[in-house]
Amino acid sequence: MTERTVTVPELGLFLTEQILKFAEDSTKTVLEGNQNKLKRFISRFSKDPEAEQQRLKLHFNLFIAYLAVLVVDLQLSENFLPYTKPIVDEIVALFYGALKRNGGAVVFGDDFIKDEQERLIISSELRKVDPKVFGNLSGLPRLGLTAIADFLLEKRLNQYREMWLDDMKRIAQDSFVPLMPTKVFQHWTGGNPRGFESLSFSLLLFNGLMGFSTANSHVLGMMKLKS
Repeated sequence: MTERTVTVPELGLFLTEQILKFAEDSTKTVLEGNQNKLKRFISRFSKDPEAEQQRLKLHFNLFIAYLAVLVVDLQLSENFLPYTKPIVDEIVALFYGALKRNGGAVVFGDDFIKDEQERLIISSELRKVDPKVFGNLSGLPRLGLTAIADFLLEKRLNQYREMWLDDMKRIAQDSFVPLMPTKVFQHWTGGNPRGFESLSFSLLLFNGLMGFSTANSHVLGMMKLKS
């Protein structure tokens, strides 16, 4: 097998494209799949004028989930461990660039952020920016995706990474349920993590994440960075 020598920006671009592809595939699987109960659960969004926001929110969350798996794969690679931070920094910069090229989409904060702790983090930061405007805020205002990424990307990335490592340790256990995809479901819908919809979602996403990790092993095994 011939190794290909690449720079950090070249590898970052390739891996970003991989993340986007797998995240889009998972988005389609979840929203258009054949899991009847999950499909009925998702169908409620089709009656909502903000249905596209639900797709956007799912894709946003999935990008971070796939990035977390990549971080673990890089950290477990003897050759790429020392370069994990610059590679991830490159991917995050490309992610932000994509958000800005899409006009820095503005979303409804109350709907986009379901996690109570995350809502408190954002509310607190907004009050620091402008106490007069946001001091008496009862909910979250409309927010740009770049601002949401500023507030939450690092937090979620670390959380998902730790949960994925835990999932890999427990994968051989009886009645294994992956925790990281379950948390993604909660972040996306605010739904019951013990419900059937959550389980269906988690198993679908887990299969996608495992396939992505396998693809990463193949790609990283064929590449080396220019020194």
